[in-house]
Amino acid sequence: MKYKTHNKSIKFASKRRWLGLRKKRSATYFGRYAVMKLSNKQLDVDSLGALDLEACNLILQNNYHNLADRFGYAVSFNRAPIDAITSDINRCLNEEGRKAKLSQVIDPNITVKYFDPNDSGLFACVECFLKLEQDNGGMGVDLIVVNNEGQKHVTLEDISYTA
Repeated sequence: MKYKTHNKSIKFASKRRWLGLRKKRSATYFGRYAVMKLSNKQLDVDSLGALDLEACNLILQNNYHNLADRFGYAVSFNRAPIDAITSDINRCLNEEGRKAKLSQVIDPNITVKYFDPNDSGLFACVECFLKLEQDNGGMGVDLIVVNNEGQKHVTLEDISYTA
């Protein structure tokens, strides 16, 4: 699979939702939920793309529990990550009268974007769009990689409908 990469500066549209990371014991947490630590070998385009492909496969398998355990969910707010993920996926498929289903054809379009050095700790954004059946739109599955005190972490940042 070919991955697209952009090294240009990008504006993080959902920055207002990004609450930051904090240390608690030896794990790193986003809000209350752990996020996955990455090694330096996992920061290239292919490795980040493979992580997003894994997240997409978990969604296609309806394995939201493992998705939440492995990646957490940045915009879960006061909800349990699995509940927030399930709710957001259902919203994407059924909102505004849609009766869409996720296409089981695994041909996601994955884009990896790297941020310019910044004070917010944002390192990369990995975007994947899954096709929908019975709808012209798709489901966006976004991972975000942050730099927290020299360590890189990835979390599921958002699941949203895209026209």
